[in-house]
Amino acid sequence: QWGIAKDDQGRLFYNHNSTWLQVDLFPGDDIHTPGIDEPLAGIGVNLTRPAEVFSVRVNPGVNRAYLKDTLRPDGRLKEATGVSGLTVYRGSQFPPQYKGHVFVPESAGNVVAQFAISEQGMELSAEQQLYPDPDWQQRDFLGSTDERFRPVDAMNGPDGALYIIDMYRGIIQDDHFLTDELRDQIFQRGLDKPIGMGRIWRIRHKTTDSERDFPALAEASAGELVAALSHPNGWVRDTAQRLLLQRGLKAAEQLQRLALRGETIPALHAIWALAGREELTPSLLDELLQADDSARVVHALRAGSHLLSQEALLAFAQQPELDAAQARQALLALAAHSKAPAVREQIVGVLQSRVENPYVRQAAVKAVQGRELRFLQELFTAGGLGPEGEAAQELLATLAANAYRSLRSDLTVTAPTDSRLLELLELIATRELGNTWQQLAMLKGLARLPITEGFVPVEFDAPPPIFADTSISAKNPLWDARLKARPAFTWPGDELAMGLTPLGPEQQALLERGKAFYKTCANCHGANGTGIDGLAPSLVGTEWVTGPPEWLGRIILQGMSGPLEVNGEQWNGVMPPHGHLDELNDDTLAGLMTYLRRSWGNKAKPVSAEMVADIRAKTEGRSQPWTAAELKNVPFDRGFRRFVGEYKVSFITFTITETPEGLNMAVPMYGGGVLEQINDTQFRGVTGDSEVLLDFQLDGDGPAQSFVLHRDGQKIPVERKE
Repeated sequence: QWGIAKDDQGRLFYNHNSTWLQVDLFPGDDIHTPGIDEPLAGIGVNLTRPAEVFSVRVNPGVNRAYLKDTLRPDGRLKEATGVSGLTVYRGSQFPPQYKGHVFVPESAGNVVAQFAISEQGMELSAEQQLYPDPDWQQRDFLGSTDERFRPVDAMNGPDGALYIIDMYRGIIQDDHFLTDELRDQIFQRGLDKPIGMGRIWRIRHKTTDSERDFPALAEASAGELVAALSHPNGWVRDTAQRLLLQRGLKAAEQLQRLALRGETIPALHAIWALAGREELTPSLLDELLQADDSARVVHALRAGSHLLSQEALLAFAQQPELDAAQARQALLALAAHSKAPAVREQIVGVLQSRVENPYVRQAAVKAVQGRELRFLQELFTAGGLGPEGEAAQELLATLAANAYRSLRSDLTVTAPTDSRLLELLELIATRELGNTWQQLAMLKGLARLPITEGFVPVEFDAPPPIFADTSISAKNPLWDARLKARPAFTWPGDELAMGLTPLGPEQQALLERGKAFYKTCANCHGANGTGIDGLAPSLVGTEWVTGPPEWLGRIILQGMSGPLEVNGEQWNGVMPPHGHLDELNDDTLAGLMTYLRRSWGNKAKPVSAEMVADIRAKTEGRSQPWTAAELKNVPFDRGFRRFVGEYKVSFITFTITETPEGLNMAVPMYGGGVLEQINDTQFRGVTGDSEVLLDFQLDGDGPAQSFVLHRDGQKIPVERKE
């Protein structure tokens, strides 16, 4: 597995064992930012979902044949599980219609698949090419009824043909992951032998001359090597370009002519040969930037933008007729000059007209790296990004998060606080009224930061105004957004740092009512909640208070009788009911429960009047105090139900269930166990030898449809199974 190949424009195609084909639409190193591990748009794009297999034999000998949906009803492999080395066909022996097709071996299904690639602007799509089959209706490009046919790599040959490496083995599964079911299959059918019979298949097209069509390059002159850059066979072109770099032959003028006037693909070879030989010149680049074909322009910028002046790059970027690929590359070229206000002004202009393009946005983010706060200020001064939209929201979120990163440098250490972080928060706070969506977006970006491994929040001397503001209602979306962004900051007395979720204004008002009522309770439980010996137990640190609100509400309304254990101490008294008291209405009881659950070191969620009303309705008519055993049997919602279900990435299924111990994760072959809850949407657990973080993605009050798996520095999106 883990094959890799390139097409004629240098785009990388690769895969993993359960994905036929992924692609980088452009070089990842152009846009990767050290210290930022967020997924990059256009990198690792999966072109083949689902990864269906059309083999020509039943495939019981695969590692997970016992799992549902691994095999088709007819016994053939349903989706890829053993994908390996691939190639983009750049040869000349097949007819022209095969040019650019990708051939991918799948050793578990005994096939090689074929995909036609199409371009739509900057994006690509792939269509699996299927062929009629008398037994199975349709099949992949190449398949065998021999179970030992194990294609593991594909390559272009010097002769323009396609070559397939066949391991020819019965056993292909690593012994660390070999299931008992597959082991049984191997021994039942003698798949452990024979060995040492691997072979290489040469595949040619019957309608085309099969003679070798590549020139002799070993002793070729400079002119012959330059001419070979126009050969129809990609292997020949690549080899000629390599030799032009290695041999140092005088060829600059010939390469320049080819770069300017050759067809697109030979011109790209010439541009990169000149770059490798350090023979690109500003004057040549000026001419190349006026070319009609976009690919030539983009590659010229990639190869030589460092040779162009700021003025030349600005003049190019200001052209209104640039397509998205050219605009994106222009922004990346301008990154070296982003210290200049005129350059940042141009970046603002490009974004205002092209914010919907994710690749342009990404390039802009890279271009202003280290200057995000200044750029945000200038962006808003220039009128912002126009109307509210998902693209604009995502850009502001990323810029705000990156501004925080740039101002801190290292998120895992405590260091003197940069005052510009307060400036960033002040800027975010100004986006109100008609611009509230902008504040929400930037707060969302800040909320992503604490997920970073080893994260340490910024410490201020006092709460910043944006977090001290109690003028907005908890029902206002800004309240929730600010709350989620708060873990990136702390200060003396910060409730979040103490493990408490800050209360909204309405919740705080209820708590004050409950605090006033507690004077009645203090007669037995003490003013500080520690209880009175021989009279009433402590309310501090006991599950009867901080556990399910369904327990505490019933205890207050109908009372409780012993025996019971509180903090290791046995009690056998009776607490009288209080539900009959007129002053203990739903609001007051919610406030009292919230006060008890958040005082004296207790750290539990607040209780709403709606929940109290529900508890009161469900217990109406009960006159007897509750026993500990009865309360333990009361069903309660721990908030886990929306996370329960099956989620899938590649061939791996994550099963999330609710158990008495908490939310539980099970992953075949990798283990699992009870998850530790970090906050409302994040849980920590273990798979295999790695600690993982599950960050559930919620939209409204419905079930979670996905989560992001944080593992070993990677962020892996996992989707709920349909």
